[in-house]
Formats: sequence, C-alpha cells, structure tokens
Amino acid sequence: MPSSTTHPSCRLLVTQRNDQRYRLSVEVTNPGLVSVELEYFHPPSFALEARVEGRRIEVRKPRFDHPVVPRVLRVEPQSTRVLETPITVEFASPSAPLGVSVQQWQLIHPPAVVQLRALRTFTDDAIVCDGRLFS
Repeated sequence: MPSSTTHPSCRLLVTQRNDQRYRLSVEVTNPGLVSVELEYFHPPSFALEARVEGRRIEVRKPRFDHPVVPRVLRVEPQSTRVLETPITVEFASPSAPLGVSVQQWQLIHPPAVVQLRALRTFTDDAIVCDGRLFS
C-alpha cells in the first residue's frame, strides 16, 4: 500500500524533433496518498548532466538573463503530470556557435546514446530526473 508521505519520482523525457534537436520535458509521479505541490520557476530551467558510456560530456547553454515567475506543479495522489519545457538539446562540436535561443542547449559530443540527469528542476533539491537520449 502506498505511503501518505512517499516522495515523488521524476523522469526526464526526451522527444526527437524533425530538426536534429531533442525536446526535454519532466514527468513527475506521485505514488503517495496525498497531493504534492512542487515549486519551480517559469520558464523551467535546470542543471543538466550528460554522460556517454559513463563519461561526463560538456553541456553548453547560453546565459539565461531573463525574469522568471514562481509556479507550482500539483500532482494528485497516485498520478503523473508532465511539465513541458521549451528546452531543446542537440549534438554539437566544440567549435559550434551557441544557439540563438537561451533554451537551445548543446551536447558537445558526436551523436551517441546519452544518459541525462536534470538537477534543481524544482525548489526541492531532492528530486532528480533521469532520462536517456537515443541518437
């Protein structure tokens, strides 16, 4: 039986677009018996770690210097919600220029299977979102 105090789990969803970029979304599941409210900032942003075959690769993103608005994602008991983000990632070479959008991030590596980890997505630092990008 689920606990009323069970901590929510999180997955980083990766969806391939038509332009060699991958959109990132966050899926939160609440296995508990009471609703949870997770605070975040809009537009969503987070620290992203990337690994290929266990080795960390560089994630490059333009400097974000825009206002953000606090928001709350409410997840009902024993349910799942998806937080869509405007963030996309693409494979790039070290000499590639940064993208034109602050939400267009680069993985400095040739196309590969990449393990991704989003940190600090929500103000609750204990929530870590893992995902996998298959190129």
